[in-house]
Amino acid sequence: MKFMKNIKIFFLFFLSILIFPLFIFFKFQVGITFGSTTTGCGEYWGGDWIINALCTVQDETISVSKNLIITGTGQLELKGNTNLIFGFKYRKPITINNTANPNTLTAWPVLVRMSTNDLISAGKMRSDCGDIRFGDSEGNGYSYWIESGCNSADTRIWVNISSIPGGGTKQIYVFYGNPKATTVSNPREVFYVNSIYLETRDCSDSALCGYTDSHSEFDSLRIANRALHGSGYRNAINDPWDPFNTNSDYYWSRYRFLFIANETTTYCFGTNSDDASEVTIYPCDGYGGEHSCGEHDVVAYWYGGHGSGTCGSSGTRGCRNLQAGQGVWIDYAQSEWGGGQLSQMCINTTTGFPWSIVNEANFPYRLYARKYTSPEPTVTVGSEQSNLPQYIYIYSGGKLYIYPPAGINKP
Repeated sequence: MKFMKNIKIFFLFFLSILIFPLFIFFKFQVGITFGSTTTGCGEYWGGDWIINALCTVQDETISVSKNLIITGTGQLELKGNTNLIFGFKYRKPITINNTANPNTLTAWPVLVRMSTNDLISAGKMRSDCGDIRFGDSEGNGYSYWIESGCNSADTRIWVNISSIPGGGTKQIYVFYGNPKATTVSNPREVFYVNSIYLETRDCSDSALCGYTDSHSEFDSLRIANRALHGSGYRNAINDPWDPFNTNSDYYWSRYRFLFIANETTTYCFGTNSDDASEVTIYPCDGYGGEHSCGEHDVVAYWYGGHGSGTCGSSGTRGCRNLQAGQGVWIDYAQSEWGGGQLSQMCINTTTGFPWSIVNEANFPYRLYARKYTSPEPTVTVGSEQSNLPQYIYIYSGGKLYIYPPAGINKP
């Protein structure tokens, strides 16, 4: 009896092995329907996702992301930052390396330099770089501002990163390849608005500060890293003394800001100081080093030892042609040896704008400042990757619909 019982158990087990695959086949194959690959059931390139005859599912959630919803009218809605992943064909990894700095950097602008002319010529990116976006693998998006160089081998983009770990690295991605996307480049979401960064430092070296007679001597002061009196953000370059030290002799001031032109015209720059001063335009604000992006462009200066004069007529003025929306990084330096003190900068235009002191009231939303640290985090852009999603699954009415991404002919 025990033998017969074992035979029966074995027979039932063997029968179940034969029947179960057939059950799976008949039970579930009927319930799996593949969507058409010709009209993009598994694609999204911005705007509405049109559902074709084989994609009649409505009001169902796509299981790969809780942020993707098909509405009752047959349109795909994106919730949160999901468009960073599902709206763009390509991406490149970007590694932000902060291992040399023990400090965690919060809401921090970093400079990304990448080639876009090759991507545009290959038809992978819009000619105006309007489909550039930044995000991470968790679906977080990051604000950015394209400084210069769209459709060139050196496109410079500032990206506002929410947090960069101290002594560590952070990986983000640049996304592109969405012909329907339009630019969201905006300096107001990356930098301090209506702000100028100021540092004042000791300058008791008579060879450089008594008096400062050239741009090379001001550069020596920038590199020397002398004792810091103080630093902070201001809304004007018009200080009659060292704001961070009650003893306003033997110091030098360094004001740094981004100036964005609001019209295409010729802008002229002037300085007024006691003692020496200069106005220079920096390529990319010297991110990573004083001359990391090229030499400075000295546009105005008043070197040597002297009292104050009149901004716009004292010293040597200079002019540059700027396009509307173009940004230039300006570094204003002033040194004081003894006696009276003054740091003052002014701008005018050839279209009739008079000489005006650089401040928030005269140039609203045209003055921006970034954050500084030493050393700056480094940025490395990796190789291109496909940003196509994996198969998208939708469960509806007891059926499992599987939609492939673009470029895949069948599931």
